[in-house]
Amino acid sequence: MSLKTRDIVFLLVGIVCIFAALTGDPPAKFVTASLKGKKPDYKQIQFPQISLGSLGKASNGDTTANTGFVSNAGGAAGQAISFALAQVGKPYKWGATGPNSFDCSGLTQAAFKSAGISLPRTTYLQAAIGKSVSKANLIPGDLVFPDPGHVQIYLGNGKVVESPHTGANVRVTNMWGFWIARRVTGGVISV
Repeated sequence: MSLKTRDIVFLLVGIVCIFAALTGDPPAKFVTASLKGKKPDYKQIQFPQISLGSLGKASNGDTTANTGFVSNAGGAAGQAISFALAQVGKPYKWGATGPNSFDCSGLTQAAFKSAGISLPRTTYLQAAIGKSVSKANLIPGDLVFPDPGHVQIYLGNGKVVESPHTGANVRVTNMWGFWIARRVTGGVISV
């Protein structure tokens, strides 16, 4: 049996996810640091602290309530986007699949389930399904993986909806990275 680099990455991500589940912390930053050749120190990872007064605002200033974002995606992609946007402002919680909180892959799974598309539960399994898409060919509804430990839904115009990390809420934000992307819908855009 021959293992490809991608298979090894998925295996390592799975191991990190198990470690994260045992510690209660999200793995995305740990995985990213690991894959960039840096020696990660998991205990030193810092997540932004928020106060009750800052709920409803993302750390980069994007509003997480009443986004006003309008997507031109139709069909299943449009339904998944509508569902995800309706979750904006709900808190991130490791392992959560809704309805009151979500982790990143829980949000994407629930969004596409609302559109009749069944996705696997975890980020690294979601990264292995559908059709590969380049950054230049992204359309609304594509799954974007800024790193191997995180998944977002592409909205168009360089924007994504995501459930980012502990201490933050589901939000609309600018794309902040690109590792791979997958298309799990027919890819139809209504005009």
